[in-house]
Amino acid sequence: MAELAQRISNPRSLEQYDACVFAFFSEVSERLQREFIEEMGVDPEAAANVAAGFAKLAGFDLPLATPLPEMPHSPKDEADV
Repeated sequence: MAELAQRISNPRSLEQYDACVFAFFSEVSERLQREFIEEMGVDPEAAANVAAGFAKLAGFDLPLATPLPEMPHSPKDEADV
């Protein structure tokens, strides 16, 4: 998980067309992406920039391709565990 956390905020992932990073931004629900970013201490702006790059490459919108708003701290939904 730590490797994915590094890769989703690293612009080199775009240069390398990192399929795992693209899958994270395109196949994982927006809520779970945001929770992962918060839990792993990923820079939200950096992740949003990488998502925006993949959105441009793919030719369609990705949920996190914009800056992340502040997230309220709430208990996790047990269904997501």
